[in-house]
Amino acid sequence: MTPTQRIVKWNEERGLLEQGYNAERETAFILEELYEVLGFKGDAKGYARDKAEEILKEKQIKWISKIEKGLCYYKTLKRQDPTDQDILDGYADLIVFATGAMAKKLHEMGSLLTPDDILNRVMDTKDLKGSKVDEKGKIIKSDDFEQPKLV
Repeated sequence: MTPTQRIVKWNEERGLLEQGYNAERETAFILEELYEVLGFKGDAKGYARDKAEEILKEKQIKWISKIEKGLCYYKTLKRQDPTDQDILDGYADLIVFATGAMAKKLHEMGSLLTPDDILNRVMDTKDLKGSKVDEKGKIIKSDDFEQPKLV
């Protein structure tokens, strides 16, 4: 079974597929992992959920693209409902970029492990989590949960 097949099966066995797609929930899960990659500790889950909710309420994003001669030049992105194509392409790209990032980090470390090895180790640990879900639809780790040994 490939790592991606294991991930789908893991979600299916815990009833997560039946929850359906929820942009706020899925975005929060991804943001939480991004904060972890960036080294943030503590209640990253709570912050990620709040941030995802805030982002999805925005109708547009405006930021200063450059400041020149005391003038601020703004760029604006307007939010539109993504199509199914947009959503699936975005998640596929996340997997592609995440796999590439893992391969680069493993290469830099001189490791003989592959991204598949890492995904399988993560899934081995996730298999131990059980299937208790919080109010937002995320599997709850037990108090004795240990992160997978990846290095």
